Amino acid sequence: MALAYWLLQHPNAGKDFVAYLERISNNSEESDADQPPIDPFEGAPIPWDDILTRPQAYLPPAFIEQAGRLRLMPLYDLIEELIILFNLTGLPGQEAYLLALLDAVSDHLTRKSSDIPTFVRHWDELLHKQPIAGGEAEGIRLLSIHKAKGLEFHTVLLPFCNWGFEPGNNQLLWCHPLEAPYDQISLIPVSFQNSMAESIYDIKYIHERMQSWVDNLNLLYVALTRASHNLLIWGFKKAEKDDGKAAPSKDKGDPTLTASTLLAEALPHLLQDESHWDEDDGVYECGTPCPTEGERQASAQACPPINRLAQKPEALHIGLESGKRQVEFRQSNRSARFISGEQEPTGRTRMMARGGLLHTLFADIATRKDVEPAISKLVSEGIIAHPGLEQEVRDLVDRAFTLPQVDDWYSGRWTLHRECSIIWMENGKVQTRRPDRVMTQGDDTVVVDFKFGRPHEHYAEQVREYLRLLARMGRDARHIHGYLWYVEQGRIVEVAMNE
Repeated sequence: MALAYWLLQHPNAGKDFVAYLERISNNSEESDADQPPIDPFEGAPIPWDDILTRPQAYLPPAFIEQAGRLRLMPLYDLIEELIILFNLTGLPGQEAYLLALLDAVSDHLTRKSSDIPTFVRHWDELLHKQPIAGGEAEGIRLLSIHKAKGLEFHTVLLPFCNWGFEPGNNQLLWCHPLEAPYDQISLIPVSFQNSMAESIYDIKYIHERMQSWVDNLNLLYVALTRASHNLLIWGFKKAEKDDGKAAPSKDKGDPTLTASTLLAEALPHLLQDESHWDEDDGVYECGTPCPTEGERQASAQACPPINRLAQKPEALHIGLESGKRQVEFRQSNRSARFISGEQEPTGRTRMMARGGLLHTLFADIATRKDVEPAISKLVSEGIIAHPGLEQEVRDLVDRAFTLPQVDDWYSGRWTLHRECSIIWMENGKVQTRRPDRVMTQGDDTVVVDFKFGRPHEHYAEQVREYLRLLARMGRDARHIHGYLWYVEQGRIVEVAMNE
């Protein structure tokens, strides 16, 4: 850390340091003999011993004083604090990178845990290679067509303008069969391929191809309309046979239909007097190159434009300001789901929160050996917030597993499907249901729904619906059994399919 900070304060020495590392990495004796030894940090030598033994002499005093507090800060707040302590906003031209880093940290925290080692590993594996948009830059900006949408540039270079218009093979489509006996299935996943054109899914195949063509035409339109003055495109010519004619496609779809072949077919028909088309080389030219903005400004200094609305706006610098803030309380997202917003939840609110907690716990338990890890996970995430509740939950789980039937369900001998969605079509709409626990072994199927409150009749009807859906999916109705498990009451109620 001290070395990194020292190099930030001595940028010229940092360049010499890189050159020095390149020099010493060359182990060739011949090159060492040809080049005399040099002082790699001429004018600004790095005090190696001091940096390693007295980092406080090179790090900001505030950083040394607050090191203990910084270790306990959340990741995002820690990075904001380091930006302030090291005065990174004072480095010219770095605002875009700092903002991109903060955005990346925020995105990381929504998907993964907030511990520092996980983020450092994410940085090493992926994040450090991600490009960012740096605003106004002297050079060429590399952007995908999607990211360039809505933007305008003086000159656009479009290489590799040869993407295909056909959908990719093995793309999964959800289809509703219209012919017997397949129409008994509401939805079926079908891998997109050209043989679909000769199957009962031909209408879906044609629709998917049309959608793909429209999407790729829109993409080509975006690419061709980003340039305000100059547009240069590179593509590939269509494959030809020996007789000079285009090679025919072996499939129903045309894999040779690309953005390049479309332009090659269309551009000769759009020729004007000032245009030029070279059939042999496949080159289309129209107009003359326009000067860059710098050249135009130089020529316009002597004669400024009369219309001020025609002047190109100047980019304004926007700096990064980060202020300190006092954080009183932070909790995990899962913990927040169990907080209703009231300081002291009572009555129905407290019952619902308790039921949600217990449902989350039992959903995380696959077998008896998962009980302890599941409880520890809820404690670490703040969902089980105090030792009294933790002991209460442990006692409830111990009582629940005294039932022989429950002990069998969690013995590990069943193939388990936890909260898996059942999807079907009804009245033209896709419907979904998600049983708490479905277990299968051979022809036997068991459905269990956890309940943590008082019994209601609609609970049984809900389980009966699960049973009927499983029977429609092909499970033997004679061997499908449903149960309502009132965990806190220690009671199991069997539910028949046709009551």
